[in-house]
Amino acid sequence: MEDAQSWLDEFRWEHNHVRPHEALAMQTPASRWRPSLRRYDPHPPRWEYPAGAKVLKVDSQGKLTLAGKNWKIGLALAGEWVEVVRLESRCQVYYCTTLIREIDLGIQRSTMVKRWIPRSKEEPKL
Repeated sequence: MEDAQSWLDEFRWEHNHVRPHEALAMQTPASRWRPSLRRYDPHPPRWEYPAGAKVLKVDSQGKLTLAGKNWKIGLALAGEWVEVVRLESRCQVYYCTTLIREIDLGIQRSTMVKRWIPRSKEEPKL
């Protein structure tokens, strides 16, 4: 394992300090890095959904219960609170302001949103 760690350390150094990156205008990541001006908060406050929003907790298996059926949301969100917005027979599931899943109760189908779409705070809910 020492060899593996040594190799990884060397690779990381070369990747960040030696190799230029096209996405950085041929500069190295280390030359562009700056410390954040924001202070790190290891315990940020819980996200607050709008007043009156339907908010449910994702269970330990990453599922929500809607209309008497368990729907897989994602294990990464186990224990987290999500907002459920009902649109006719469909439900949109948001984590904070990001749409993560659509559930169609009419045809009993759940669809993962391939490109997560953040919802602006000004956007009206239907």
